[in-house]
Amino acid sequence: MSRINTNINSLIAQRVLGQQNKSLGTSLERLSTGLRINRAGDDPAGLIASEKLRAENAATTAAISNAERADQVATVAEGGLNEVSGLLLQVQGLVTSTANTAGLSTDERQANQQQIDSILQTIDRISSTTSFGGTKLLNGGLDFTVTGQSSKVTDLSVEGAKIAFGGSTAVNAVITASAQHGTVYLSAGGTSLDLSATTASFAFELGGAKGTRSFSFGSGTTLANIATNINSFKNVTGVSAVASGNYLKIKSTDLGTDAFTSVKVTNGGGQAGGVAFGSSINENTVSTTGATAFSSLVGGAAVRDAGQNVGATINGLQARGKGGSISVNSDALALSLDLTTTASQTLGSFTALTVTGGGAQFNLGASVDIGNQVRLGISNVSTPPPRARSATPTSPRRPRTSPVRRSWSRPRPRPWRSPSPRRRACSRSCSDRRGIGSSSSPRPGDPQRSPGFFLRAWGRSVCEAWGKYSVCADVKGRADCADRIIRPRNVCAAETGHAKVVR
Repeated sequence: MSRINTNINSLIAQRVLGQQNKSLGTSLERLSTGLRINRAGDDPAGLIASEKLRAENAATTAAISNAERADQVATVAEGGLNEVSGLLLQVQGLVTSTANTAGLSTDERQANQQQIDSILQTIDRISSTTSFGGTKLLNGGLDFTVTGQSSKVTDLSVEGAKIAFGGSTAVNAVITASAQHGTVYLSAGGTSLDLSATTASFAFELGGAKGTRSFSFGSGTTLANIATNINSFKNVTGVSAVASGNYLKIKSTDLGTDAFTSVKVTNGGGQAGGVAFGSSINENTVSTTGATAFSSLVGGAAVRDAGQNVGATINGLQARGKGGSISVNSDALALSLDLTTTASQTLGSFTALTVTGGGAQFNLGASVDIGNQVRLGISNVSTPPPRARSATPTSPRRPRTSPVRRSWSRPRPRPWRSPSPRRRACSRSCSDRRGIGSSSSPRPGDPQRSPGFFLRAWGRSVCEAWGKYSVCADVKGRADCADRIIRPRNVCAAETGHAKVVR
């Protein structure tokens, strides 16, 4: 009797069915995931390339998001700075207006001073409240920190720097060309003028970056006296003078190519001597070439000498010089330095400062390294204490104290007391002048909050009017109200017969 040991057709059918099920499973998996490679067995080399591309795509997406966030931060900071700029323009206008002392009364000047104080307070408020995601932007928290500032640097501003994690960046400056004034020397052959006649005069026009002034001197006038007269107009002409032996050194008050000194002799008066220039290397040394006699300059063109900008390199980068200031702007370092006159005129190298940290850091690349990071320095824009006061005498003021900022929370109810007649009058005045609200004082806990009521929650009387607090002031013996848009925690409290804005 025979036995069937193997069903070949059935085995073949099962194998084909298994292959089709596997192929169907793979196809369904690819359709559901949208990926051709779902595991290493699908394509080992392709999986490696796919994972690398996926990581790069995620990093690039994050970098794009970081760039957008950096743009948003810069936009918010720029908005705050634009507001500060507008307020400073108002201050400039008020200062210029107040300088017209003969045309303004004392009350008007005091009013301008009070407006300036209010503007400065607003600038401080903008500095302390401008933020992005809870980070203050304009209060100096994002400014760079520096140490070891050289005595040769009078002022500095660090706009950007690349700093390794836990490291610092030293700023080394090399002065390659000295800054110079526009310098002209007048040689009189002695310490005083010696003209051809006692009635003769030595006249010349002296010009600078700010303006021109004519001078005329008689015989016997000393060079020191001439220098004194020239210096009395240095704010008008932009040039100063000093007598040194037989020479009168006339130089521009500022350094750089924008500053110059020009001398035009209109009447020589028979004076011996002439005009010479300072040395191109050292302005304190008279050049032996290019001297011109006074007699040759009468009726001719003016003799003019322009200054020279300082030349320097900073950390191996060519710096831009303007007068006695140097600056550099690159992806690794962006800063400007104001140097002393001696430092800007002395060739050599020195360490200006060391940037140790700070700044607003943004990672704009796909990888986290110093090459893809950018740091921006945002300085504090608040007004430094003590605040500048007008030269106009004003009534003494109590010193301001820094505002205490408290989080808004519902205060505990306090026993209600009837408001004083003065506070009732202030409340009535506030509501009457606005034409809304009630002059009565509701008890604490009353859910109705109508304008013109007294809120006893903070232990002081305040006037509230539709989200704008009415600042009550005692003006010329009567209560007055002026509407101001201020923070909700700024309230108007009646103190010693008048109202005072407190925080």
